[in-house]
Amino acid sequence: MLNNKLFLLLIIITLFGCNRKIYFTPSIKKQLVTYNQPLNQVQFFISKRISFKNITQTLDSIGNKNFTTRIIKLKKNTPGICIESKDSLLFMQFEKGKSNNLIFGVSGKSKPNEHYRILAYNWTKYFGVIKYDNIPYDINIFDAFASLKIKSKLLKRLAKKEILKRTIKGLKVGEIQLDTATIN
Repeated sequence: MLNNKLFLLLIIITLFGCNRKIYFTPSIKKQLVTYNQPLNQVQFFISKRISFKNITQTLDSIGNKNFTTRIIKLKKNTPGICIESKDSLLFMQFEKGKSNNLIFGVSGKSKPNEHYRILAYNWTKYFGVIKYDNIPYDINIFDAFASLKIKSKLLKRLAKKEILKRTIKGLKVGEIQLDTATIN
């Protein structure tokens, strides 16, 4: 009975523990800097689905209104890279293109465990405005909780690099010459 429980626990740890993602926070950023890990070489992920849209209105030659709707979606766990870091801001790309950036950050008086969340230029009661591909898009207030994550094994791997191990074999009498005047 006990062996079955241990076996089940081992399977659960193997399935869920190996590929775990953790929220990116100022304290994790500080650890990466300590380990000399460039942020542009860290694989980031989105914590939840994000959707933003742009609706433009044009008039045709006879005065009819035409509407064009652009919708961009990022699925949960979409991978991205950091292309620039300034203070508490990260400029992230999730697809190729010079102006395809999303800005993530923490508040000015951030706490060490505050998540890096998507930021908008302006917020109203129900939505924010972001710029993507040089076009303003509306983002739902609930998508503002989308945060950045990284794989937890990155920190473990970096911490292992910094550990300097050695084993002391010991000394036997007669292996080194001592000044007997200082010992007595």
